[in-house]
Amino acid sequence: MPMDAAHLHNAVAQVAPVVSAKVGNPNDKNTWSVTYDASATPGQIAQGQAIINNGELLIAQANKQDNLDVLLVTNADMVRLVQGGNSTTTTGAAVSTYLSNATNNYRSLRAQIAAATTVAQVAAININAGWPPNP
Repeated sequence: MPMDAAHLHNAVAQVAPVVSAKVGNPNDKNTWSVTYDASATPGQIAQGQAIINNGELLIAQANKQDNLDVLLVTNADMVRLVQGGNSTTTTGAAVSTYLSNATNNYRSLRAQIAAATTVAQVAAININAGWPPNP
């Protein structure tokens, strides 16, 4: 998925107070713009511009995060968990452990995506790994 205004806004808002973000051509970072809050300092604005300048990384991170979100829904499917289990496997403890492991895996992968500083690092994150099997 190419860049959109919401992803751009969220990325820049991590370093500066943002009023709005606009994405003209999603694949051309030269058409992206951010309107900063009046309280933004010159240093914060420079940090925001650095994020825009590194647009390829933002696009890669947004794509990987979107794919991770789909996997979370697929791998933490409570209906499937309950329907596929039985009285021996679908216990409160088993469900709790399963959800805890799925949540921890999601959070770990999300943190890896956010911490990546290059497109190659984002690409190397295996979002299919670490998901717990249904109990």
